[in-house]
Amino acid sequence: MTIVTGCFHVVDANGNESTVTEYMTYLVRVSTTKSYSPMLGGIMYYLSDGTGVRRTCANYFASENGAKRFFVTGKRQQQAATTLANMQSTAPAGAQLQ
Repeated sequence: MTIVTGCFHVVDANGNESTVTEYMTYLVRVSTTKSYSPMLGGIMYYLSDGTGVRRTCANYFASENGAKRFFVTGKRQQQAATTLANMQSTAPAGAQLQ
C-alpha cells in the first residue's frame, strides 16, 4: 500500500514554485493463520507535474538526472502522524508498525 505522508513547497533556481509530494510504500504480508506488521518498503518523491525527484538532503530535492535542483521554502504540510495513527488503529491486534 502507498500513502501520501507529506507535501513540501519548493522553488527552483529561476523562482518557479512547485510542490513535492512524499509517498511511503508499506509492504503488507497476508496470511490466514498469522498476523504480520506492515514493513516500510520505500519513500518516493514526485513534483506536482509527476516528475520523480530524489531528496539530496533535508532542504533540497534534485531531478533524477540532476539537471534541476529544488529548495524547500519552509512551508510543509505534515500528514505522517495522522496517517500512522490511522494505520495503527486499523492494524490487527498486537501488530507493531516499523
